[in-house]
Amino acid sequence: MFSMLRSSPLLVAGRQHLQSVKSKGLTGFSFVCTLQSLVNEMEIEMLNGIKIGPFEFCTYETTLRFQTPEGKRTFRVCIYKAYNAFGLIGTEKNGIAVLDEDNKCVCTDEICKAPSGYDQPTRTAIEYWDQIIRMDWEEFQNMVNNSPRCRVEI
Repeated sequence: MFSMLRSSPLLVAGRQHLQSVKSKGLTGFSFVCTLQSLVNEMEIEMLNGIKIGPFEFCTYETTLRFQTPEGKRTFRVCIYKAYNAFGLIGTEKNGIAVLDEDNKCVCTDEICKAPSGYDQPTRTAIEYWDQIIRMDWEEFQNMVNNSPRCRVEI
């Protein structure tokens, strides 16, 4: 997993540019330090992930748009490593979450839950996330509505 994140095209380009600047012997020390710092911060953010609502350390995230019989719908799907319960960060609450962007609510969470979200997402979670983002509306709707932790049917 770490090697996959480190090979991100953006990070690779940043590292290549940094090496180019260093190899040319440019004297802009502060520029080189700033660029190195930026690459380091990007690596940390990719490993730690972002925060989406109460879901912490989201390392995989995408927005899905569907044309449904009722109209256009937008959902956000993420793999998260912990849940923030008013400041109490619980790594025992982890997995895949589906958020309804139109109605601003959590549809379901803890899909492919691991014993702890302390490490990187499990292969099972990554593979299922990859399946979810390729689902059509009917498959997606069934997956959410039949989830054991379904909070809101869609």
